[in-house]
This record gives sequence, structure tokens and C-alpha cells, in this order.
Amino acid sequence: MSISAKGNGLKLNKTYMDGAGRFRLRSVKCHENEEVFVPRTLSAILYRSESLVPPNGAEERDMLVKAALRNARLGITGLLHREADVYYQWIEGPADNLDSLYEDILADPRHRDVELLLRSPIAQRQFDGWSMGRTDRDCTLLFDWATQHDVSMRAMRPEDFLSFLNDCSFSVLRQDAPANPAG
Repeated sequence: MSISAKGNGLKLNKTYMDGAGRFRLRSVKCHENEEVFVPRTLSAILYRSESLVPPNGAEERDMLVKAALRNARLGITGLLHREADVYYQWIEGPADNLDSLYEDILADPRHRDVELLLRSPIAQRQFDGWSMGRTDRDCTLLFDWATQHDVSMRAMRPEDFLSFLNDCSFSVLRQDAPANPAG
């Protein structure tokens, strides 16, 4: 990628993404090694769909591995929660990459009835570092979570789903954390 600015002859290349999801460009024409930040618009999508593959089966595992690799390459992070035959997924990243990924999700034959619950720009990532986080009802049941948080299952808002997914991710992180040695 090259960017030129009239007037000072600045030419930029050597693009890479920093940890905040911004493209970082390093000047190659300036006398000093000047750094310039070009913010990328981060967006998020929350959707719900009906799974057509068995839970924890080979097809689902293969899907998750391939999605994690693709998401990492595209700068997309997020969390997929499966409860019975329903997927809830929050994905976030550069808007153009996210739009392309969502089009592929809509065409994927492994699920149907994809319902977009939220599409919005975001200021920061919710699941930074998780190219394909996954939880299921072993983490917690959505119904139980809604009851504990006094949230109506009939009128659940996107923010409620995000709060639920965040709670699930914290549960997974606690399970994966090494136990403190006694003593």
C-alpha cells in the first residue's frame, strides 16, 4: 500500500496492523523514520442462526479451525456461542473485512435462518486476541443467565447478548487459568 501527500511528497508503505486494529504505516521517503497512524473503522456484527451440524462433531471442529485461521488473517476477533442448535456470534474487526466475512456466513450451508441482531461501529474490541472464541451451554445456559440478570428472553437486546457472551468468555478464561498452588 502506498499513500502520497501533495505538497510534502510524503510516500508511505510497509503497512501492518497494530494491536488496536489500526493500520500503522512507516515513512520511507522522509528524512526521519516518522510513524503515521491511519485509524481503521472497527465494526461489530451480532447474529443468531440455526446450526445444521452436530455439536462438537468433526464438521463443526473443522469449521472452527478454518474460521480461526481466516479471522486471524483478516484481523477479526469474536466469540461463537452454541446452545442446542442455535449459534450466537459476535464478530468484530475492520468494517470492510467484516462485511466480506458476513456475506460468507450468510451463504454457509452449515446453518440457516441467519438473523442480524446488530451491526454497528465500535470504539474498541470486546474479544481482542480471540480469532475464534467458542463457548457452549456447558459454560452457562442463556435462559439461566437471563433469569439471573432479570432479562426478558422475549425482549433481549443486543447489549444483553453481548453481556451474556462476555460472561461466557470470562467463565472460559477462569476454567483455563492454572490453579493457584496451595501454600
